[in-house]
Amino acid sequence: MKRTILEGGSMTSVSAAHQYLQQQLHFPDYYGGNLDALWDLLTSIGEPLVIEIRDLPKLHEYLGEYADVLISVFESAAQENQNVRFSVITSAAVTEEANSAREAKKGTARMKTGRIYSISISPERGQLKREVGAAELIANFGIENDGHAGDWGRQVTCLSWESVQQANVRHGLQAGPGDFAENILIEKLDLTTVKAGDRLQLGESAVLEVSQVGKVDHPSVVTRTLGTTLLPYEGLFCRVLKGGSIRKGDVVKILA
Repeated sequence: MKRTILEGGSMTSVSAAHQYLQQQLHFPDYYGGNLDALWDLLTSIGEPLVIEIRDLPKLHEYLGEYADVLISVFESAAQENQNVRFSVITSAAVTEEANSAREAKKGTARMKTGRIYSISISPERGQLKREVGAAELIANFGIENDGHAGDWGRQVTCLSWESVQQANVRHGLQAGPGDFAENILIEKLDLTTVKAGDRLQLGESAVLEVSQVGKVDHPSVVTRTLGTTLLPYEGLFCRVLKGGSIRKGDVVKILA
């Protein structure tokens, strides 16, 4: 299996990083030099390839928070493309400390609890949503005063706040609460393991059941406004099993 080692110290700026990646990974001349282009090429690799990054402290020194987003693109691409294996190499003396720091920065350590980053509603479907500080979840209906409430399987939509942050970096956006037409942004919780039938507890008493993950991608107010979308690929569409009051900062739990 082919192996490529990427040196964190060789990526001294964002532009230099992409030039270096293009050279080391033998990307074509049309490589766009951005995270979206990186994702596209990594997920289209057709032969087994091990990619390793080392000297993580230097990478963070030169790229700051962009380093974490860059690594997350490699990690998610490796999950998407079975031909790609990705890892971060550190010396034995700093492995545990560096990995712990990176996971803390990412804020998405694979835990079963997180927090509500924001709550957003809109009076009708087909609209971007506006943020509210608190809301009432109504059993078998949805969020009070939200256009998606009703007797169907997509009463409430949840999305990872970290996914929004990554989209902002990849596409040069400044998207925030409600801009992807989601109801609830959840932070510091790994939602990639959640599947249809799983339940989420929000706050002290409200419980959602995931009816589906993702949906058919079709032209929408989100794609017309932002040029990209997230809910069709990773949105959690839920029914309200148990109602209750929720507010920004409430704990979110994945129930066993």
